[in-house]
Amino acid sequence: MCTQSAQTTLGLGPVVLPSRRGSLAEAFGTEGAWQAHLVEDASLLESILGRPIDDVESAPYVAGLRPDLALDVDGYQVLVELQLGSTDPRHLGQVWRYQRSGGADAVLWLAEEVRHDYVDHVLDLNRWGDARVALAEVATLRVAGGWTFTARLVAERLSLRDWDFAYQSQGMTEDKWLGPTVESMLDNCSGPVVLAPVGFVSDHVEILYDVDILFREYAAQKGIDLRRPESLNDSPKFIDTLAAVARGKLL
Repeated sequence: MCTQSAQTTLGLGPVVLPSRRGSLAEAFGTEGAWQAHLVEDASLLESILGRPIDDVESAPYVAGLRPDLALDVDGYQVLVELQLGSTDPRHLGQVWRYQRSGGADAVLWLAEEVRHDYVDHVLDLNRWGDARVALAEVATLRVAGGWTFTARLVAERLSLRDWDFAYQSQGMTEDKWLGPTVESMLDNCSGPVVLAPVGFVSDHVEILYDVDILFREYAAQKGIDLRRPESLNDSPKFIDTLAAVARGKLL
């Protein structure tokens, strides 16, 4: 068991709390349906772990137990417990069993809503257990496929049949990055390309330089005309939408 290395390599702190909250029950109906979705699209898991996942196994037998998922991440085994609704004693007990089983380097507990007393429980597990435990409160948008889900919605709205998804903004370190990259996707294109950076809402260096200069030059070398939609920036409709969302959360 290489707990300290797994903690450092996977970037697992005691708790991960995305700022948004949604309804997993509305998105999937059952934990089984959510489980099947994560096997098909592991982007949420990769965004939490900060690493590409080499393999996802559904309902495996590990050390006599049957977690919802088992992940192979850079040679480390991460067991996953999924939960609709608020964190509760039954799921905490499962997480405790996974941690004590000796069959995992880390345990990831994904719940629809995290009660703050369970943050303390997870901290206690990490004080005394071998395998690292992380607890994540998950928003509906991220659960439903993360950015790939967003890209799919854009494609459906525009009735696009020929589209794909890629990652940009790889750092200068030697760490393995999420893929496929924009460059690798352009290598397989033969006609005009519209690149829509769905993860950004305003112009900044990753738009004005990475897309407008680097990617456009890379595409031009291959005879590809690359364009991108205008960013939302200070669009009145976008600002009105942000204000409406903010008011809805405050009232």
